[in-house]
Amino acid sequence: MILRSGKALKHSSEHSPVENTNGEDIISKLPDALLTHILSQLPDADACRTSILSSRWKDLWVFLPYLHVDILKNFTSEQANEYYDLVDKTLAIHDDMPIHRFFLKCSSDSDYKRVHDWLRIVVQHKV
Repeated sequence: MILRSGKALKHSSEHSPVENTNGEDIISKLPDALLTHILSQLPDADACRTSILSSRWKDLWVFLPYLHVDILKNFTSEQANEYYDLVDKTLAIHDDMPIHRFFLKCSSDSDYKRVHDWLRIVVQHKV
């Protein structure tokens, strides 16, 4: 592979630094607490994107102590309901877990009953 700098990237026949000598992924074997700490250092969108890496990573992002909820104006009704359900699920999972930061951005056509419920839950977490 040629990098933008024009230098060639040499491919090593040795194993990847994230794989052990058997070719197994060792990062995914780390405890959830450590993985969520690592994910919490990423921007929200990037942390969510890690869910496609494997089934092991699928729902780790919902355990992050920093929640960012952005209800887009251009959501269809079906998309909005799916997103609301996802936020409900995430907050339900956080029932016994800390929430350190909660960011909410919503539009004038948002479901304010659900938004009110989210804010009530977040206030109960003393955010």
